[in-house]
Amino acid sequence: PAGQVSLGPGATAQAELRLRPTAEAGWNESREIFFTATSQGNSSHSASVVTNTSVGGMMAASPVAGALPGGVASFRLELANLGDASDDFELALVAGDPGWDYSLEPASLTLAADEHGFAWLNFTIPREASPGTAHNLTLRASSSSMQEQVALRLEVLAPSGLGLWPLEEGNDRAFVDPGATAFFDLQVLNHEETPLDVTLAASLPAGWSASFDNASDWSKSVPAGGAATVSLGITAPDDAEAVETAHAVIEATSDSRLVRFHANVTVNQDFGVAVAMPPEAKLLGNVSTTLRFTVTNNGNGGDSLEITVGGAWVSGSTEALPFAPFESRELTVIANPGMEAPGTLAQLSVTARSLTADEAGLDVEASNSSALVATGLQLLAAPEGPVAPGETVQFLLGAVALYDPGSATTRLVVEAQGDDASWATVADIEEFDGRDTLVVGVGVPEIVSVNVTVPTDTTAGAHTITLRAEDYHESAHVSTVALELEVSQSHGFSLLLVSGPATAAPGGEANWLVDLRNSGNGNDSATFTLEGLPAGWNVSFTLDNTTLGAGESAAIGLRVSVASDATAGSHGFTLVAQGADANASLPLELDVSSTRGVSLVMTNSASQADRAGQTVFYRYTITNSGNAADTIELDASGLLATQGSAVLDWTVATLGAGEEKPGYLRITVPDGSGPWSGTLSARLSNDSATVDTVALTLASESVSDAYLEELRISPSSPAEGDRVTASVTVLVGGADLDSVYVGFYLDGTLIGGERVNQIAAGWRDKVVTVSFDATDGSHKLEAVIDPDNEVAESDESNNELELAFTVEKGGGLLPFYLLFVALAVVGGAVYYRYRNSERKPRMRSKGPMLAEPAVKFPLVLNCQQCGSRVRVPRPGAFRCPACKHVARVEPDGAIVDHDAPRAEAPAAPPPEEPPAAALLQTDTPAEARTPEAAAPAAPPNERSARMAAFFGNASPPSRAPSAADPRSRDERLTELRAAPPEPTATEPVAATPEPELPVEAEPAPAAEEAEAEQPEPKKPKTKGPRDFGPSIGGLG
Repeated sequence: PAGQVSLGPGATAQAELRLRPTAEAGWNESREIFFTATSQGNSSHSASVVTNTSVGGMMAASPVAGALPGGVASFRLELANLGDASDDFELALVAGDPGWDYSLEPASLTLAADEHGFAWLNFTIPREASPGTAHNLTLRASSSSMQEQVALRLEVLAPSGLGLWPLEEGNDRAFVDPGATAFFDLQVLNHEETPLDVTLAASLPAGWSASFDNASDWSKSVPAGGAATVSLGITAPDDAEAVETAHAVIEATSDSRLVRFHANVTVNQDFGVAVAMPPEAKLLGNVSTTLRFTVTNNGNGGDSLEITVGGAWVSGSTEALPFAPFESRELTVIANPGMEAPGTLAQLSVTARSLTADEAGLDVEASNSSALVATGLQLLAAPEGPVAPGETVQFLLGAVALYDPGSATTRLVVEAQGDDASWATVADIEEFDGRDTLVVGVGVPEIVSVNVTVPTDTTAGAHTITLRAEDYHESAHVSTVALELEVSQSHGFSLLLVSGPATAAPGGEANWLVDLRNSGNGNDSATFTLEGLPAGWNVSFTLDNTTLGAGESAAIGLRVSVASDATAGSHGFTLVAQGADANASLPLELDVSSTRGVSLVMTNSASQADRAGQTVFYRYTITNSGNAADTIELDASGLLATQGSAVLDWTVATLGAGEEKPGYLRITVPDGSGPWSGTLSARLSNDSATVDTVALTLASESVSDAYLEELRISPSSPAEGDRVTASVTVLVGGADLDSVYVGFYLDGTLIGGERVNQIAAGWRDKVVTVSFDATDGSHKLEAVIDPDNEVAESDESNNELELAFTVEKGGGLLPFYLLFVALAVVGGAVYYRYRNSERKPRMRSKGPMLAEPAVKFPLVLNCQQCGSRVRVPRPGAFRCPACKHVARVEPDGAIVDHDAPRAEAPAAPPPEEPPAAALLQTDTPAEARTPEAAAPAAPPNERSARMAAFFGNASPPSRAPSAADPRSRDERLTELRAAPPEPTATEPVAATPEPELPVEAEPAPAAEEAEAEQPEPKKPKTKGPRDFGPSIGGLG
């Protein structure tokens, strides 16, 4: 990949390269990566850095993270189990800890085979930390079978833009009770040189709320270099559960600037217990009855409640039950009064105690009680819902004699009491001794049925009949039971017209008086509506609603406001009185007198603009604003109409009252610069004075013309197999252009393209590039702008450029190579002086060598260390696959030590200057352009210094070790894999010569020992040892 950038003197730029290993890459496989920047003004000026990356089991989403003093810098880590079985990984920061507060969550992971897991490393940077400093960190993941680590860089950023932090450092955690508020004092800082308008907003879980200085929002202007304080309040919901933690995010924004403050608020646990039960319960004598009560945990956390039940007629018990926060539970207990006389009282008590509160040293409990009353008569079943007049329903009672006269049965004297006693009839009643009696067993309950018939003229509402039972042998034994029923209501209303108007004018009023009567059997309320009222009309009533008793009536007045555009003629509508289950209606009529009018409203702009010869439309809606049908005529006038060949959609139409009709005026933009004006009029055909007119204008506008220039390829005369880069400049004439697509076609086939955005007319700052591999033969390269005609242009004939070129096969470039050799001989002395006076990084030549090696490669030879037969594909350094020894083979086939001086290679032609679009260019200060200059290099910018420090201060590749660095290649590789040193603010990043990587030699097959000219076989994929290789956040 390559790119370019234009910079002024002393300016800096940032470049970033993202790598993705292939799917076939093996674990711990590594690659060296080179960054090179070359001046296009003088290609001899360049700068390079080198680093390497490997495929491992752990990566960081971004290996560099930073924050302002007082802020939090976060690294998101991803770990993969590359083994064949589940494994446990422990994460730890093993190097570079600056001594600041940090969290590593989680600190351990259990991953199945091929499973990925995630962790987060968060550093809180102290406020006193010095901006611009950085720390190199090493994070390690270890398991029983493997070990991975990743290099990270933590930076303290220089304050800029906005800042938001607590006045008291570390004040980002609070505890509150449900419904209470936690407060944080925050400071909003402006690091800019101009005032900023800052707005604060909060993001909280549902039910939580935030306030700023006791207000729902906060927005202020913060002066340049100044600060503002604000009191942040975070309120928990009333029903917040204990230990629930709300994560609050407070955002401060000013235009595109954004900073955040994070706070955690945890809810304290409250305790509370409640017991609910009826104040009294009647129990049928000598019968076991189930009594119900409710226990509630009013606390906001889970609790264990100890429940104790006691009383004379119950079996006492104590039981501990678990309760969820705010849970209510219905519990039961069995009570039996035995043969106690009717009216005898006993007590049922229930106590609930919080055992969790006991553990916290608190005494939290609640108690309640019910009065239990013995009775010989109890309601067992009653009719459900209301009873209609004339309907008969049945009640079932339980009856028992609680006095023992010495016989198995006895008699109860039964009597119905109350205003509605005549409605009740008790089944199986016998007259005895002049009284109504019921034969029942002693101590044995029996079921008694009571039929109740509601008279047809009964008023709606609640009615109660009391049934009394007295023991025939013991008058003190008296029991009563209430039979309650709800008589349903029959609903009905009637309406009668008392007076009304005859006619009304548009915009006028009309009044009616009606009588409303309640014909139902109970109180009823009615509301009023007027149905069928035309749109735009309004109605009001003297009473919006009224309540009437059975047979009562009331006078209701209504006033109708007629719409100003009401149509002429008779209008009918209906007055409705709506009750709970009945309604009444009354039809009403009103005659409206007639009016006339016309309206013309534009539905698009009355001011249009387009190119000459184009068609524009003025769209409108014509409305008959009168209240009767009318005929309307249209006409257009003025230069806009005469010179623009005006055409109306329609000219005459008959519209009903209030009816709308859309239309358009079509204009062809005339030649000339304009503008042109005109009018559009709508008038009544039989009343020309009733007219509505709109003024129209038309302007002529310019059109963009997109075209291409400077179609080039680099190299300009490519050889077969060369990587060729084509570039073309995109320009626009006339008006600016938002977007256009540019495509490249090689011999008629699309090979790439790019969409170019925001092109300013007359500017030459947009260049599009594409790369391809050269094949032999003659070729035609075409660059086409707007190939799909997406953009309207003033000239479509200049959208293509062509470039013909020829790629020669094999040695077709021999004359050029001879010329390069001559140039190399002439410049040899200059190069020697330049190289020894100041060793600068240099670009590798990609051109072919003129002289061929004396020995044919690949070459099969013996390793000097172990004697193994190895196959070497080309001259240079190689590593023995058996013993890992590194040596070097010269072009003449001689084997020498890796660090031995290199034999002079034949002169090679100078590299061809790449095209402008293929390089990322950086302007170099004048002092750095002369190799002999003694002035120190300009200090790197922040980004380049950070990258250089992270990548190990590496320089471009070199064929031999630098005279300034006598270390062996293995020593330099060891340093390259180590954590990089931290650059200082005053020292420029030094360039280190790139080490030459040895070729991985292969064991020589038996066939190749005899025939070394065979093609090189593909290297098999193997996994390396499970040790960590240097990684820049990369995960394969």
